[in-house]
Amino acid sequence: MPKKEKLSCTRKSPYVVLGRFVQRNHPVIFSKLYNFLDATKDFAVNINYNIRIGKRSPIRKGKVLDTLTFSLTNVCNASCIFCPYELLHDKKEFMKFPVFKKALDQFIEQGGKHVSFTPIFGEALLDNDLFNKINYCKKKGVNDIFLFTNGILLNKNYKQIVDSGLDKLIISFSEFDSKKYCEVYRVTQKVHKELIEGLEKLLKYNEKKGHKVHITLALRPSSVPKNVMKNSFFVNNLKKYLDDVAVMTIFNSHNGKIKQENLKGVMRIKRPFRNKNYPCVMLYEMVTLLPNGDVKLCGCTFHKTLNEFVIGNINDQDIFNIYNGDKANNLRKNFKNNPLCKKCTIYKPYRK
Repeated sequence: MPKKEKLSCTRKSPYVVLGRFVQRNHPVIFSKLYNFLDATKDFAVNINYNIRIGKRSPIRKGKVLDTLTFSLTNVCNASCIFCPYELLHDKKEFMKFPVFKKALDQFIEQGGKHVSFTPIFGEALLDNDLFNKINYCKKKGVNDIFLFTNGILLNKNYKQIVDSGLDKLIISFSEFDSKKYCEVYRVTQKVHKELIEGLEKLLKYNEKKGHKVHITLALRPSSVPKNVMKNSFFVNNLKKYLDDVAVMTIFNSHNGKIKQENLKGVMRIKRPFRNKNYPCVMLYEMVTLLPNGDVKLCGCTFHKTLNEFVIGNINDQDIFNIYNGDKANNLRKNFKNNPLCKKCTIYKPYRK
């Protein structure tokens, strides 16, 4: 059996190590410090981009799309307090295999490398065709396949997940206290119990099969993260099998749909980035295929429907031309006038 790497602390940077320590031990202080540093960065980035690339055109013609996210469904089996899923007005649907195949074939043909199965608001494991789609990715030579899940269906699917050809798995989780978990994910205690059982089975089976999948547990706790990670079941049964533990205590407001009063305990809303003088990285690097074949820029913002940033449909045009087309470039060029971008809390300027 191959030697397994130790639980990582995200690549050795002393700033990352210090940041994680503060976040896990003093999350409220961390959120205040984070927002203060974010405000400083806001000012610095504004000056930097005005000097270095402020006059550069936001249009990128002929750019190859490196990563494609497949939002296989907009149906979810949870209703997390940090997610506006229940406010989504779109028709509930699943992506059919022919739509997926057509998009993936186009993506590979134009030079794409990375595939993510991460619904914008939904749960990928609810798609009965998920593993056929992962299989097809492997047949087409994709070597970096990523899945984000809330883990509720792990108990039923853990063997298929490990044996499917998936490369990376991130499991969104709150904490081991059943009551607190249910307050955050708004599910029953039975669901929490089955999730814990499924998580343990998944990790042990993955180890038995030679550690095929890189697995990260992504905590969204309402309690102090350090205390969550001291849980005896986690320490004795799970930690040694995990590749990483990520912690999130600061959350996107989704254009004001999620407010501080919606959150619990140490959870905080991220402050908006005030100076947005250059297009956001999400308009270039986060491209999502919706279940009906629509191609959408930025998977983190919507008003009432996910159609606001749709730039085309793969049934009408190939994905390369959609990504480099007039509609996409107009969104990038005029993003400062877009009301959804003005309120966004996850803005990050595009650097390339």
